[in-house]
Amino acid sequence: IPSCASTGTDLIADQKGLPREKVKSWTPYAGGAPCNVATAAARLGLDVTFVTALGDDEWAKKLLDVCRERGVQLHAVQRPKGRRTRDVYVVRDVTGDREFAGFGLPGTGQEYADAFIDPEALPLEELQVGSGGWEGETLGGAGFRSLPMQLPKGRPLRGISEFRLPGLYDCFES
Repeated sequence: IPSCASTGTDLIADQKGLPREKVKSWTPYAGGAPCNVATAAARLGLDVTFVTALGDDEWAKKLLDVCRERGVQLHAVQRPKGRRTRDVYVVRDVTGDREFAGFGLPGTGQEYADAFIDPEALPLEELQVGSGGWEGETLGGAGFRSLPMQLPKGRPLRGISEFRLPGLYDCFES
């Protein structure tokens, strides 16, 4: 099962009920819904390949270690030189509910490694056309932009993905 999406480190506020600028400390966790689902599926014994791009930094090393420990195949993870792994700040309200509080880099996150994935280097043979899962004519996501992976119209692509509408993060400023 391919798991295709942007991913990174979620930095969860240690203090509840504070805005990002007042939080004193953060706890890092491997993040991104498809990463979390991929590790859970691998722990259940499914054959999962993670398809993403991570930076050449310490966050990427830690995230890869977590995925590797949990049995996720990582041969499709790209590592663009000079790029950072996505870091997402998450604040918590007084009850502990989480809320997106912005990226570590300014803007909408288009400078992270996962925005520079090379479509020519993707393991297209592993992205199986079949039944179930999600459908689309191109693979896209928060950092993926729109990758030219054409599928026959009406044929679903099996896998785990995180699709986001263009401009979703345009309203957030770091």
